[in-house]
Amino acid sequence: MKIKTAHNIPNEAFKLNGHTYSVEAISELAQNYINEGTENQIHLGKFILNWIDTSAYISVNTSGTTSKPTSISIPKKAFIHSAQATGMFFNLSSGDSALCCLPFSYIAAKMMFVRAWVLGLRLDIIEPSSSPLSAILKPYDFSTMVPLQVHNSIPKLHQIRILLVGGAPVSEDLANQLKCDCKSGSRFLGRP
Repeated sequence: MKIKTAHNIPNEAFKLNGHTYSVEAISELAQNYINEGTENQIHLGKFILNWIDTSAYISVNTSGTTSKPTSISIPKKAFIHSAQATGMFFNLSSGDSALCCLPFSYIAAKMMFVRAWVLGLRLDIIEPSSSPLSAILKPYDFSTMVPLQVHNSIPKLHQIRILLVGGAPVSEDLANQLKCDCKSGSRFLGRP
């Protein structure tokens, strides 16, 4: 019998690519990703299995931006508290839509999954690319991107209500473009 814990019970509104999953069903999906998926899906599958297991910690690799990449163990409760804080700060509600266009080999994409799991977001995951919105036709309440993705998506950023920008410094030129685009009603956060 699997022990139920806060990290392996999804919010009832949680959806992944339009489908509702029980813990057992998401475990099966994760295993399918690992066995037959793209490189990004393999990383996602492994993360999902680690997320829903009974361990109180999860190992993640640092990005290596400031030093050599290393593996660190983080309490799953820290992920949950971070997701809840993000939800409160941005006033995200159960059932809001989210888009993940980042690689699951990094923490930012993993946090998008956790936010959706904890807050009950309807998360769509697409393969990472430098122009993630090029084929996207519908709006989203929340997403995260790196500056290159933002730069290449400027004409379609109005489709994202709340956008977190991170992973690299935001150039002054991009920051100025985003300030101009804020008239569309979208909110952009990033590091200038």
